[in-house]
Amino acid sequence: MTMSYLHLQIMEMPQKTEITWILSHQLLVMMWVKEQHQMLSIHILERELHYILEI
Repeated sequence: MTMSYLHLQIMEMPQKTEITWILSHQLLVMMWVKEQHQMLSIHILERELHYILEI
């Protein structure tokens, strides 16, 4: 009885782990993209400010 229950849990684990890994990876990618976008926005603002100050 215990053995079959344990076997079932082991069978389910890789799938759950894979789903968790995929979700965490997607979250990391989204965070990275957001960070890159913010950096780009800051860079554009700095350039605009520099241009305004030169005039």
